[in-house]
Amino acid sequence: MDGKHSWHLRAPLTIVLLIWIGVAWIAVLLIGLAIWGAFGQPPLDGPLSGRERFLLITTPVALATATVVMIRVVITARDHELSKINQAETQRHNVEQRITDLHIRAAGLLESDKAHIRVTALHDLERLAQANPHLRQSVVDEFCFYLKQPYEPPAREPQSPHRPPAEASEPANLQPSFRRRRKTSGLMLLLMTTAVDYLNERSAPSTTPVREQHEDDDSDDKKADSASERRVRLHAQTILARHLRPNDPENFWTDIDLNLSEAALENINLSDCEVRNIDLSYATLYGEFNLQRIHIRGRAFVLLAHFHRHGSILFQDAIFDGPMSFNAAELNGLAVDSFEGAKARARARLPQGQRHLLPRGLRLEAVPEGAEYARLIR
Repeated sequence: MDGKHSWHLRAPLTIVLLIWIGVAWIAVLLIGLAIWGAFGQPPLDGPLSGRERFLLITTPVALATATVVMIRVVITARDHELSKINQAETQRHNVEQRITDLHIRAAGLLESDKAHIRVTALHDLERLAQANPHLRQSVVDEFCFYLKQPYEPPAREPQSPHRPPAEASEPANLQPSFRRRRKTSGLMLLLMTTAVDYLNERSAPSTTPVREQHEDDDSDDKKADSASERRVRLHAQTILARHLRPNDPENFWTDIDLNLSEAALENINLSDCEVRNIDLSYATLYGEFNLQRIHIRGRAFVLLAHFHRHGSILFQDAIFDGPMSFNAAELNGLAVDSFEGAKARARARLPQGQRHLLPRGLRLEAVPEGAEYARLIR
């Protein structure tokens, strides 16, 4: 029994009964002394009458009966309260066990090879965390772990340079008979060419191995899987961002740490979010990295994150309450090329008096002495 229950439920039953019996006898003694003092000592110089003898016999019996009844009442009340507490604890344990089973099941579904099942698992975890605040950090960790799986965005299909030739325009002054002969000659030439190609294919052995056909099929399957995985990852990032924005109090999850170290992220949008700490060390980021108006109350750690070319990093009006490390050089002796080919448009605020490792090309603006934040500018 935990310490939040009253003492008479945590103490052994024998001690409880002795305490109650002692309290009852002390109460009887005090009442007797009060009656003795109020009415004086009863006369003892003559024989006792029948009524006095009756009272002398029945009074101890009544006291003993009252003591037994009191003991029974104490035991019954204690058993009833213990039963309610045990029932509540059993129900709580069953609920926690059910939540744990749902959590394990949803986390296991994230390993499915079917994209729609993985999306369903993400929604199950989201509902579980929304209904159970103590599980929110654990669910966020599950999302982050999923985003740490090996991933590379699918390559975009280039447009084919081969286009069907446009039909040649005919002069308007051609005679109808000449046009008919021209069309007939073209049709005959097409039929003859088709027939020759068909005969060559029948007579010549096949030059396309079966293995190449299988390789083409495997390549198509990999492209489809990569596209499906991309959609699932973007959906996971959207769910995370939705619950980190304080402008929606009902869905906002407070005091969340985002551990996205070694994650593969694509077009992640954390604008207007609020987190406690964020770790993007050794992460790989594709496309846009949006931190506009984000509020990081702890530490922002982005050591050695790799930003692909043609991306953009946006953190206008972001607020960092703790130290900020953004792919900086001279960190544990490592020389890092910051933001390879990416754009950095910054107007963020950083706390004064802390050591910040800033992206290349950015610096802290001089601010009046005593100011709480310094502004990050190009």
